Amino acid sequence: MQACEVTLRHGDRWIVDMTESKERKSFKPENVVIVPERITKKRKVEEPPPEEKKMKTSDLRDIESSDETVVARCLLRLLREFEIVAQKCICVLATKTSMTVMNELAAHLTDKQADGLLRRPLRPGEKVKGIEELDAQEQAVKKVRSLANSVRINYCDLYGFLKFGFKEPKFNRKKTL
Repeated sequence: MQACEVTLRHGDRWIVDMTESKERKSFKPENVVIVPERITKKRKVEEPPPEEKKMKTSDLRDIESSDETVVARCLLRLLREFEIVAQKCICVLATKTSMTVMNELAAHLTDKQADGLLRRPLRPGEKVKGIEELDAQEQAVKKVRSLANSVRINYCDLYGFLKFGFKEPKFNRKKTL
């Protein structure tokens, strides 16, 4: 009996890499004994990351509604469910208002561009200089009604951001040394 690592299955045979001789061989299933991982002490196989949550089709229909109340309710659901939406909304709102809190958050989130494009999402627990006690999602929820109109006119590409899976366009940035 020799140690090997199963690479893949091809038809009714297992393709394996032999540990000692460094050869690749093919075996019938009845000629292979699979040993549990805890015994082999091999490194764990990396699993693919879990699939990201996405916006529902019904939410997209609500966002496209002509009724501002329907849009506002949908935005409120999205703000609570997706942290990134709250951050984008703060970026958008800050371009329309001169409130210090919103401007500070937007300056942080847009990398001081103040154009409504989310360039630097907040990380959990991250503090924004000057307004450490505030939370991006709370601030965005307070302004959800004005966001409904912003979606309708696609202000700062808010509608596009929601429609295309919370993605901003690629930015042409100069690399700093």
